[in-house]
Amino acid sequence: MNPRDAAAPGQETEGEVHIKAGSLLVSSLPAGPDIAHEARQRRDRIKLLLTSMAEQTNKVVAILEQAQTNEDHLALGHKSWTAYIAGEYAGLLEDLNRAASQLSRIETILDRILRNLAPLAGAR
Repeated sequence: MNPRDAAAPGQETEGEVHIKAGSLLVSSLPAGPDIAHEARQRRDRIKLLLTSMAEQTNKVVAILEQAQTNEDHLALGHKSWTAYIAGEYAGLLEDLNRAASQLSRIETILDRILRNLAPLAGAR
């Protein structure tokens, strides 16, 4: 369904839910149990992956701090810590940088959604 063709809030057709935040149509998806179930599954996967990312990041930071404290770069033949990081992890860091950029875009989208929903939360 084209969002412009959607019924106004309160004028939903059977099986559809429309939420309007200002001029933004937040949802025009059918409200059937299959849609809700799939949405919950995606939500749960997102939460699981974000939690895992946070845990893994904390572990990597701790190990990197340990490697720097123990001067692993010298033990592995690198002249400096910077040379060690660039030589051992350059490709991985590029991938991580791309992922961080994507997370930043996601955060921007979520912030915009929350700003649009804020007036609705105050109206309860």
